[in-house]
Amino acid sequence: MDAGMIRRVKDIYDNNGNIMEYFRNMEKRDYNTTEDILISYDFQAGTYSEDYWNKKNYYEKTREELSQIINHYIQKLEFSSDQEKNDEPDTIHTGYKILEAGIGEGTTFGLIMKRLKLQPEYSYGFDISWSRIKECHRFLREIEEAEYKKCLFVGDMMSIPLKDCSIDIVYTAHALEPNSGRERELLKELYRVAGQYVILFEPSYELADAEQKKHMEHHGYIRGLLAEAESLGYQVVEHRILDFARHEINPSSVMVIYKGAETVRYDDVLCDPVSKGELVHGKSSYFSKDCLVAYPIIEDIPCLNITNAVLATKYLDHINNS
Repeated sequence: MDAGMIRRVKDIYDNNGNIMEYFRNMEKRDYNTTEDILISYDFQAGTYSEDYWNKKNYYEKTREELSQIINHYIQKLEFSSDQEKNDEPDTIHTGYKILEAGIGEGTTFGLIMKRLKLQPEYSYGFDISWSRIKECHRFLREIEEAEYKKCLFVGDMMSIPLKDCSIDIVYTAHALEPNSGRERELLKELYRVAGQYVILFEPSYELADAEQKKHMEHHGYIRGLLAEAESLGYQVVEHRILDFARHEINPSSVMVIYKGAETVRYDDVLCDPVSKGELVHGKSSYFSKDCLVAYPIIEDIPCLNITNAVLATKYLDHINNS
């Protein structure tokens, strides 16, 4: 996108316009592209964490329900013989990994992490917008009561830079929402990464009333997630509207997919988003031996989106000689 278009988008944002709607109308389409979503959310960076401080009680209440659901499925995780789950209720188990795909500014992630009864070995989060990940780091510092191991990075849900079956629990919170028409591809990618459960806190077109459906159609929101999951042969073990959201114009639902005990324990779960091969960690970048490209690390944030790749065929020559 050229500088002129960015300036026009900034004017729309500064005047409280809807950026994704602007692009849809300009190109006469009823869906949002990945670029639409990236630009819109990058301009909005900081507004979600600000909203938390203005509506703290609401956020705390709603995230409590999400946390209860995730805690329920953490208790159901299956571990190999050398990582048996400890059934003692007051014992912290560190043998699992959890991911929020489309983490935004961490206003769901941070509140859930504080409420987990069993802390993970490692928690992960990614977003398509670098600015939102940067805001997420700031927000988490402001609200954290305890430190936990985490890795936050830039990535695209259509090509997640994580290895197959590497994360025990993968969840989203309205991150699939603006991706109408790509439901099947997104489900397949989240399922690929998951080791045991995929938990989706997303709007449900199927469970919505007429007014709610009209709202979702207007904004190009997802629909048909349940049908797509079932057509893919996935085992859906829960699907319902969340208690706090029954009367909202954009009601949140929960859909839980059980994959089975398929988690693979890797030393490093990050991978090249294209080939899914290993990455070499340099001083300020990651390098893909398969694709011969480098992915920059900006302000300690790995940028592992395909569009971030820089061709660097001689990368290893210089690393090995330095």
